[in-house]
Formats: sequence, structure tokens, C-alpha cells
Amino acid sequence: MMEDSSIDRSSLRTTQRAPRSCKSCASRKIKCDKAIPCSRCVKRGEAESCFRETVIVRGQVKIARDSSGQRSYDEIAQENARLRRIVDENAVYPLLAVNTRISSSRIHHNVDEFDKYERLLFESSASTERSPRLNLEDIILPSRKCSNSLIEYDKEWNSWVHYALEYPKFEEEHDAFMNRIDAGTLLADLDPFWLAIYFSVITAAILTMDTDELLALGLPSVDHRQLQLNWFGAAIMFLHRADFMSHFRLETVQTIAILGMSFFNFGNHNLNTTMWACAVSIATSIGLNRDEAEDGTLLRGLSKEGRCRLWWTIVICQWLSGPYPLSQIHEDDFDVPLPSVDVSGCVPGPRGVQIQIHPVQYHIFMARTAIVYNRFRIALRHGRLPLEELVRAADGQLAEVINTLPQHLSPEGIEVDEEDALNSLYPWIRWQRVDVTLVLLHHRLLINRVLQRAWRVESERCGWARSVCLQTAKDILWISQNWELPAAKRSQWAVALNLYVACIFLIDESKHRDLDISIDLRSEIEKCITYMDGTRSRNVIADKACEILKDLVC
Repeated sequence: MMEDSSIDRSSLRTTQRAPRSCKSCASRKIKCDKAIPCSRCVKRGEAESCFRETVIVRGQVKIARDSSGQRSYDEIAQENARLRRIVDENAVYPLLAVNTRISSSRIHHNVDEFDKYERLLFESSASTERSPRLNLEDIILPSRKCSNSLIEYDKEWNSWVHYALEYPKFEEEHDAFMNRIDAGTLLADLDPFWLAIYFSVITAAILTMDTDELLALGLPSVDHRQLQLNWFGAAIMFLHRADFMSHFRLETVQTIAILGMSFFNFGNHNLNTTMWACAVSIATSIGLNRDEAEDGTLLRGLSKEGRCRLWWTIVICQWLSGPYPLSQIHEDDFDVPLPSVDVSGCVPGPRGVQIQIHPVQYHIFMARTAIVYNRFRIALRHGRLPLEELVRAADGQLAEVINTLPQHLSPEGIEVDEEDALNSLYPWIRWQRVDVTLVLLHHRLLINRVLQRAWRVESERCGWARSVCLQTAKDILWISQNWELPAAKRSQWAVALNLYVACIFLIDESKHRDLDISIDLRSEIEKCITYMDGTRSRNVIADKACEILKDLVC
């Protein structure tokens, strides 16, 4: 450490030793490699502003310095390897080159990333009603038998969507909870953080249950919509009772990750934005964004792999969030690796099917799609490549994601007999395959569609992108008709958005060329409307999408 006497001491903080991490990494609470400039600042394009904090140590002004002005051979070799990694990363992902934030040769791409009809959909579906305000006596508590069934349903159908919980741990906590309720304990005397998680779980469960499943539960109310709103309101109420804005806890992040399946279905767009912002802030404050975070009291509720999966749920929901501003999460703000497949947790395939099957494979490929799309969106704003190159690069990366899907999630799937046997053993596989395929196709359409203005001016130069979009939109509609799922399993808002965007693109392209919508296309869109119509009572996005599409095809 060296003393610097030219600095105003009144502005400095006092500490035990001068920090060797740079000021930027320390303020972001992320791991720094302690080089100046460090690799993270270099990657963010902030190499010139990378510095170590000046502090007061035992009455003296200090700045951490390396022990010697001469760097050793090992240090130089490490630095060389670090720079080579940066070069290699930018060779693989040309969308985000070093210094994209400060490049003087930046290309400003004048494109509309989101269609006006997408904005109309979200604006018209936003609820003007206040969120339900509940008191403890207003909460409708399910019976033990009903509650057990709801938790079992979450374990099979929803846990691999939100990855906010670990089983059987949560089942054990639920049993203890019901024991206390049976013994006469009041909700007011239980942990409000845990109750927020519980009510978020049962809210999400009935969202995707079909009518027969709901009737078999013996629910405490025949009005399933009102019951869902009651439990949704209870989850929010218990967060407030826990004073979640003042006490940063992992349970808050878990609750929001689960409720994230419901916000848009209810039309609570502003609440969605606010709660996810809280989840990101709390998660980074307690260290969920750090791979090497210590197993302290704030994180003890999940294993290391569990924390990894929950963090990526947050990232996925932020980076694949619809027509909203860029996420507040930047890739350089975390060092959590992609979730891993635990071989011991893999389920066996049916006779003759020798493939690795694990629910987390769905999560991994959703995360990879989110990475590609987020990098593309950033590149549109901080571009150093022509627009056509950005689109081709992103489309190629998305194609690589598609090509590396495991066999049971691939659009081609496996042999029909083996597929039927697989789906009978693990019915959630069909849902995963449909959802993964829709998400990948949807974002391929969004990426190539940014060239729409260009192909309408120069059809020969960018006609290839139009062809990709047309085929992709038709594939999305085809899937909705041929990969059958019960209405309840397609009631999540994102499924309706995927179908709506595909229909809007096909309608818009037909009308732009002054052509009437063809009979075949009209028929396909009407089938799509019928498909979404089955979920309107559960999904505000689907409800408004049907209204808009009906007006457009009239």
C-alpha cells in the first residue's frame, strides 16, 4: 500500500486495509480479479475509469498497490490469458464487442424493436383496478388434503418453471405448517415470509389446472378465479406484513419468482415491473448473483445449485420480458454459471429410450435463449455492426440453441411410439417441448423482424429476413393446432403473446402489400383465436389478444 498526501482526507472513509478490488466491482458487489484495469471493467468498456478506492488506514491515506512495480512472469501470463479470453468471447459473440458503451464508431440503428400492436396489447390489458386488499380474516385457507394436492401439482408442473423451491424440503415445511394449523395456530402467528411463498405456490398451481383437476381438489370455493385472486392477494399481503422492502430476505425473491407466472395473467403490469425490480435488488444485495457467495444466513434456504437456478429464473424473466425497457441486470453484474444437470436427479426413459432427461434442461435452454436475445437488444442500442450483420449473428446463435436441444425437447422429438411412452411416464415433457419451441421461434421472429423497414424499401437486399419471419410465424400457428395441450396448460400469458405476435406479423405483411388476407391465412388466424379463447377467463393477455385480432381480420 502507498500513501497519497494530495487528496482531501475529509472525503475518504476509514477502514482496516486498502481494498485491492476496483471501486466499480466493489460497489456492484461482484468478484474482481484485482487487476487494474480489471477484466470486468474492460468488458464493460470502462477500462479507463477502473481504479482502486483511496481510504484512510490507521490515520494514513492509502491506495492498494502491488508489492512490486515489476510484474512476475506468472502475472504477465495470467494477464495474457485474460485478454485472450476477452478476444475469444468477442469472436464467438460479435454482437457485444469490447467498449460498445463508449465506441466513437457506433452505428445508430433506427428500428422499432416492438410492434405497435404489441404495445396496444399490453396497454389495453393493463388492469385499472387496485390490487386486492385483504385482511387475515378474508383469506380462504384450503383443507389439508386440498393443500397437499396443490403442493404435489407444483412439484410436478411448476417447480421447473420458477425453480424457486427445492423438493422434498418444501414438502416437509408444508407438512409442518399444516400440523400447526391443525393444532389451532393462527396465520398471524406464523412466519409471514414463508406464508408469502406458500400462497404464491397455490396461486400458480390453480392457474394451469384443468377443470377436472380443480373439481377433484375439493376447493373451498367454486369460483376458481376469485379463489386465485384471494390467494394472490394473500401472498402480497404477507410480503407487506413481513416488511419485505426493509428486510432483504431470500424468501421475497422466491415469492416473486413464483408470482411472476401470474402478474400478466391478472393484468398487473405495473406490479410486475415493481416486484421484479425488488427481486433483482434484493437478490444482488444478499449475494444471489455471486457464484462463490458464502452459505450465510440470508442464503441458507437453498443449496448452491438451487440458488443458481433461482438466479437464472430472475434473469430469464428480465431478459425475455415483452415490450419493456432493457433489464437492469447486465451480464457483467453476476458470475453465476448456467444451471447444471444433476445426473442423480435424471429420470429414466421408457424401454428402448436411452436419453438423459431432467426438468432443468428446459431451464438451461430458456437461459441460453435469454442470453442471445438480451445481447441482441443491447447491440441494437450500442451497435458497432451493420443491422443485417447483427440480425444474422443473433439468428445464427439462436439456431445453435435450437440445434443443441436434447432429443426429448427438440421439435423433431423422438420416434412416435417412444414419444408416446415418454409422455405417459412424464407428461410435463410435452409441455416443455411445446414451450421451448414456441419461445425459440418467437424470438427468432422478433430478431429478424427488425429488418422489416429495410425489406420494405429494398426487398432484394433483406428479403431473406422476411422469408424467415413468414415461415417462423406460420410454424408458430401450426404448433398451436398440432401440438395439442389442454387449455389449462396453455393459459400462461407468454403462450398467448407468442401466438398473437405471429398473427399480427402475418396480417401486417398482407395489408402492407395491399392484399386481402387470404382465405387460408384467415382460417389459420381464426383457429388461433379459438385456441386462445379457451384461456380468456384465466389470462387477460389472451382475452385482449382475441379482441384485437378479431377486429383486424374482420
